[in-house]
Amino acid sequence: MIFHHRKGLTGLSGITAVAEDYDGIPLIDEFYSTLSHKNVHRDRFALACYLAFGDYIGGRLQSPQPMTPAMAHAIARAAAPLDVEPTPIEYYAKALPEGVGRLIVQPIEDLADAGQLWDASSPATNERRLVIVPVDQTNGSLRTLSTLVIAANANIFAGTHAISPWYPYLAIAALAAEQMECNVLVLPASAKQELPVTTDLLDLLEAASLCLEFSNN
Repeated sequence: MIFHHRKGLTGLSGITAVAEDYDGIPLIDEFYSTLSHKNVHRDRFALACYLAFGDYIGGRLQSPQPMTPAMAHAIARAAAPLDVEPTPIEYYAKALPEGVGRLIVQPIEDLADAGQLWDASSPATNERRLVIVPVDQTNGSLRTLSTLVIAANANIFAGTHAISPWYPYLAIAALAAEQMECNVLVLPASAKQELPVTTDLLDLLEAASLCLEFSNN
């Protein structure tokens, strides 16, 4: 599957997937949001491609920019027993960002629910909040010192993902982590029931200098 980075005229940044001979045909071939991809590390972009479209990849995974051998190996292991070949690879890559904070990932189904977040207590000093709203309800983003609200079609991918409905939201979080200066992705406690925390998933995140936690409530 060949991936392209696409910047639309409406402020949406997308990952477009083009299926090849050994791939499945995605129900939706573009994973997009109002999150800017301008400064996203190449490994995290490749990770987002796999998390969003991994269900359908059966041959090579061609990212628009080279990834490190560590990320390529992590994707290939996670895709087994399918023989997925991540490409291209660069051996002298830019270092991954050293985030120091925790990124609380909060998907919401209704834009009206976003108002409750402003009434909630502010995140701790080392915490940031990423709120993901369905793109059919709004088209824009809002940034405060500790919170970023974006629109995305991750909810559509979540409804059909074979492994977990949280994989598309992790893809968005991986793309947002650098600009939020975070390296820990924090999901709601309820996500434990729907997200298999496998060695493959942890290895994928580790290859992108990310780790996973669940909140206590």
